[in-house]
Parts: sequence; C-alpha cells; structure tokens
Amino acid sequence: MGRRRTMNPNLPNPTITINLGVIRRGGLVHLFIPRDEMWVGIDHHQQGDWGNIDPDAKEWNRKTLERTEGTLFSKHKTSSGTFFIITHVKPDATKNHTEVNIPFGLI
Repeated sequence: MGRRRTMNPNLPNPTITINLGVIRRGGLVHLFIPRDEMWVGIDHHQQGDWGNIDPDAKEWNRKTLERTEGTLFSKHKTSSGTFFIITHVKPDATKNHTEVNIPFGLI
C-alpha cells in the first residue's frame, strides 16, 4: 500500500530520504488541501525541503536529523492554502510517524 516515490534532484537535499513511518492526515486536511499537492509537500518534506519555515525551525530540523530523535517540521503552500507536516523521529526509525495538518485559522 506504500506510495512509490522518486528522488527529485531539484530539492535542496536530493540524497536525504527520511523514513516518515505511518502518515496520518488531520481531520479536515482532505477538505482544504488537494491530494496531489499534499503528496508534493510530503515528497519535499521527506527529502529535507522544509518549505516556508523560519531559520530557527530549520536549525531544529538539522539537529533532529543529526541526533536521529525529535520532531521535523515543514510548512507548505498550495493553491488552497497552507499545511504543516510534522514527523516524529525515533531512534528506531520503524517507529517514526508523520502528521499532515492545516493551521487552526483556516477552519
């Protein structure tokens, strides 16, 4: 049931592939974010393109990748609005999980 993806050499870190684990969409994501645009954001997130986040959040993500534990955060814009992707990284990568959600103000 997994989705096959290919490396995108246009992303900042084409050699990075983050194990996202189980991907869950927040309650109303399917109403506001087109599915194909959501998957583009997930592909970018998986390859270390954090989208439109501030430098402190990018640094947090870098440190999370170094220590292989913590939270990775990205923010992506679509034709319908903005959505967030959060991956909870565990030392045992098989326990990672990812959430896709929309900002509360959009509801």
